[in-house]
Amino acid sequence: MEIESSDSNSFLDDCETDEDAMDTQESYNAFSFINGVDKNAWGMLLSTNPKYPNIQFIEKETITIGRAETCTHVIEDLRISSIHCLISRKVDLTSDFDTSYISVEDYSTNGTFINGKRLEKGVPKEFHNSDQISFLSTGLDPNLDIPHYIFKNFDVIPQDHISDSAFFQNYDLKIALGEGQFSKVFLAIEKSTGMNYAVKIIDIAKYLPFQFKPFRNQPMDEVNIMKKITHENIVRVKDVFVTEQNIYIVLELCKGGELSKRLQKRGKYSESNSKIVFRKLLSAVSYIHAKNIAHRDLKLENILLVSLESDTDIKLADFGYSRFVLSGNMSTFAGTQNYVAPEVILDSNRHGYSKSCDIWSCGIILYVLLTGSFPFIYSPNEKPINKQIRDGDIHFPSEKFQGISDKAIDLIQKCLIMDPKLRITADEVLEHSWFFEN
Repeated sequence: MEIESSDSNSFLDDCETDEDAMDTQESYNAFSFINGVDKNAWGMLLSTNPKYPNIQFIEKETITIGRAETCTHVIEDLRISSIHCLISRKVDLTSDFDTSYISVEDYSTNGTFINGKRLEKGVPKEFHNSDQISFLSTGLDPNLDIPHYIFKNFDVIPQDHISDSAFFQNYDLKIALGEGQFSKVFLAIEKSTGMNYAVKIIDIAKYLPFQFKPFRNQPMDEVNIMKKITHENIVRVKDVFVTEQNIYIVLELCKGGELSKRLQKRGKYSESNSKIVFRKLLSAVSYIHAKNIAHRDLKLENILLVSLESDTDIKLADFGYSRFVLSGNMSTFAGTQNYVAPEVILDSNRHGYSKSCDIWSCGIILYVLLTGSFPFIYSPNEKPINKQIRDGDIHFPSEKFQGISDKAIDLIQKCLIMDPKLRITADEVLEHSWFFEN
């Protein structure tokens, strides 16, 4: 794995599509308003333009937005009509939980737009969670200086959760923060304290079609593992509720979002900041390895930032693929392309693999933090990524590593040794000389 001159993919090129950019923008606004959510709010307009503040809907069922001082929410802009639009909420009182019909009605001269389409004046339009609303223009051009918002309906509760009353006796669900193949993550407010948490809701039914027993048991494995973990750099579990339909894991809320999205904004991290993040990550990995736990899905998306203000205060999250490794090796494939270790691809169905697979993933993470790129070549003329991983084709382009210390490169290379028996351990990483140089 010599330093070489070669084209390598950009983390930004690989990750930041137009859709991802919108997700990042929405995630930033979602996390930034959390401290100010009123417990009586039934909805909110999240502003994507810093010139205009977020708008909370509190208690009142009919909201007027406009320039007039008599409006529920005033926008001081001469282009806005005196009463620009009206937002109405009708609650279904026959339901065990608040369900509502929300509509928007335009009364303006310059227009109200939902998802880029202008509303017909005086005709109510149904307003759905995550709809985009803008005034004066479609909102599709981010360079236009107009009021533009994303609607969050706090009344939204998935229908398959209605019978899970134990959780809802203690918590109110608010906005969705993320979604995976088997679960969704919401902002939740504890009723007794008003404190904000993240709740991961795992749909048990999605695991039932799988005949392989370890995979069917995976949701409870995650619960049992997280209950045994207490570490300053691992997301803390507060409560767990298990029903026939769902598992609710109530977690401390990390308001800074995913490290992957922060890296997209930064391009790459400085070596000093990378060192801080990596030390904290390896401290968490060393801790779980000492407890014979393998994470098996270490990646930037599963590292969360505690706040919007800090680039380095991180916590490890998402133990959905984690396993206790009490004897022998693991045999099921787990992980994410770009981060998965070669032995997981080669040996998951033969000899198995060990906790060392996590160290390979850590090496990839450090590589991306320092360079903003993955160590593979993405080209139609190149072999597939999984074959590059199997063959140990790890690229260190000289232009990407300009200004990066030899000790940092040495640590990455020690993490990415093909033979897991020769690969550095988590404890050895923490003793590496890179951490002790200025």
